[in-house]
Amino acid sequence: MSTLLSSGVSVLDVFDVLSGMTDNDIMKSAIVQTRENIVEGSKISLSMAAAGFFPNMVIKMIQVGEESGSLSRVLEKTSEHYERKVDTAVTTLTSLLEPIMIVSVGGIVAVVVIALYLPIFSMSASG
Repeated sequence: MSTLLSSGVSVLDVFDVLSGMTDNDIMKSAIVQTRENIVEGSKISLSMAAAGFFPNMVIKMIQVGEESGSLSRVLEKTSEHYERKVDTAVTTLTSLLEPIMIVSVGGIVAVVVIALYLPIFSMSASG
């Protein structure tokens, strides 16, 4: 959104592009509703709040951008913030999955070893 706005694309066209980019019906509906409210003369932040889909932080940041006249810059900072949050979540998930995978592979190896050696031990015990 910040890239489009800083390139001179109108706000209404930005919302048209955004609605065309998503396959999520709920998000698309919220974007279309936001665009319709903007067409009726509402501010972007109020329109997004009325849609009930967007995070409050994003709405507040857009409100600050509207009031300060630097909407594209504020949107860029907001996107950087969410990008850092996603990176942190991915790193955390990876660090949690790694030990789980090691234990799972160890369990599979243990089952294979037991399956191979159990018949040998049973033959030596009976023979």
